[in-house]
Amino acid sequence: MECDNKNFYKLTKDLEFNPQSTAAAIVRNSSTNGTKEWKIKIKITLDKYENN
Repeated sequence: MECDNKNFYKLTKDLEFNPQSTAAAIVRNSSTNGTKEWKIKIKITLDKYENN
């Protein structure tokens, strides 16, 4: 991870997160439910996609 300036960070390599909430928490800088926050290409949440 590198810092572009004082407010933004950029991942410098691909990382795999399990569970999705870990990735969502890093992006939002707070606790969150990854399956409710992440959206897939067809614009639905991961939760809806996995449960349909």
